[in-house]
This record gives sequence, C-alpha cells and structure tokens, in this order.
Amino acid sequence: ASTDSDYLRGMAIHLTDGLVSNCVITACDCKGSRSQPFFSIYGGVMTHCAVTNNKHTINNAYARGGMIGYLSGGTLRRTHILRNNMTYADQAQTSGLMVEGGTVEDCEIVGVNSTGASSGVSHSATALYQTGGTVRRCLFAAITNQTGNVKCAAAVELNGAAVLENCLIADAVNSSTFDTSAGALIVRHKDAVVRHVTVTRSSVAANVGALNLSAGTVIGSIVSGNAKSPDVTQSGGTLSWSCYPEADGTNGNIAENPSFENTTGQLTSLDG
Repeated sequence: ASTDSDYLRGMAIHLTDGLVSNCVITACDCKGSRSQPFFSIYGGVMTHCAVTNNKHTINNAYARGGMIGYLSGGTLRRTHILRNNMTYADQAQTSGLMVEGGTVEDCEIVGVNSTGASSGVSHSATALYQTGGTVRRCLFAAITNQTGNVKCAAAVELNGAAVLENCLIADAVNSSTFDTSAGALIVRHKDAVVRHVTVTRSSVAANVGALNLSAGTVIGSIVSGNAKSPDVTQSGGTLSWSCYPEADGTNGNIAENPSFENTTGQLTSLDG
C-alpha cells in the first residue's frame, strides 16, 4: 500500500456490490507502511464467512480505519471473526471492525487481541468502533486491549448516529488507565442508541465502569457481573429500563431481577 486511501481497501475482499458467501479469510499479514483491513464492504452482502488467524505485524503502521474490517454500506451477516492478533497502528480507530454505515448482524467477534497503540490516539475500540449503521444480534467476547496509554479505550465504542442492539459483550479486558475509557462499552454521541445489550465479566485498569455513558441513549440493557464497581459510569446521556447494580429506580432502572420495559402492547406468547 502506498496511499492514504488504501486504509479503506480490503486486503482479501473489497465488496461494492453482489454477494460473497462461504469464504474463509486466513493467514493474511499486513506488513506494508499503510495498514489495511482484511475486508471492506461498501455495498452488497458478505455472509456465512470466517475471518480467522490473521495478523498485523508491522510496527508503526499508519492506519485510520478498522484493521480487521471496514463497512460504509451493505451487510455483513453470519460471519465468524475469530483469533485475529493486531499490533501497533498509528491513529487506528479500532483493531476490529469500523462501521460507518450498513448493517452487521448475527456475527461473532471473538479473540481480538490488541497489543499496541500510540499515546496520541484518542480512540481505540478493540472489537468495534461504530459511527453509523446498525449492529445487531452479535457476540463480542474475549476482547483484550494491552495498551494503557490510550485515552478512550473499550471493546466497543459508539461515536455517531449508530445503533447497537441485542448484542452480548463479555470477557473484555482493558489496560487503559484513562477515566474516559471503559471496561467494555463507551457511548459518547448524542445520536447513538444502545438497545437490549448485555455487558458482563469485563475488567479495566482505570477507575471507570464497564459502561461509560457520556451522551446518547442506553435502554433495556443489562450491565452486571463485571470486575470493578461501579458497573456504570454516567456523565450524560439517557439510561433507562436497564439493570445494573447501582440503579436506584430512576427511569425504570433496577438493580436486580430485570423486568420488561413498560409497553402499550400485549406481552403474551403467540400461541395464547
């Protein structure tokens, strides 16, 4: 790679339209001066694929996008992203997926290990950095950030008009010592929405919660069973109808035994 725009070009798959299915991306190793994602999706559908055992080994690689994958449109569906090892990348927003648009659904992002980042980097979402689009019904697990000097680090970060729903974030480990970080999930944009997401078994070096909410909306979610108290750090935004140990009943939040949010419809099974 030789130009700045190459950080958006997929090394193995660069999809602008059509269908990619039942493919495996493996043994890729980015060694150039410009870090590139293993796949990029601008349109079309990528489904039933596996992205596994890839790596970035070049130190000081210049990157601004997602190092595993990038989406600005289209759909990523039913794809397993497993055991990818990411090293240092200057100004990379994430070691995992960068989603600016489109849809990610029914995917597993497991075993992402980030081993370095510049002290000048303001964001480092190890598994997902999302500024737009929708991510739903996904698993984020065994996510590790080993760098302590990143200012805003977590497994998942929402920093735009993005929707994250019906997902599980578990077993995230974050070495960042900044209180703008989180054990697992950062929500920091007024138009970001987190809906029906569970965050559990995370740990962080900084004195912050598994969820760090400064703007946006978190609703109908569970944040519990994490290594450090409080489970939730909130300086802004709206947190409602959720379950976390520090909840005091405000906005329908509850400390244990989560219940249905108040609805105007019937909560009966289809068979009556």
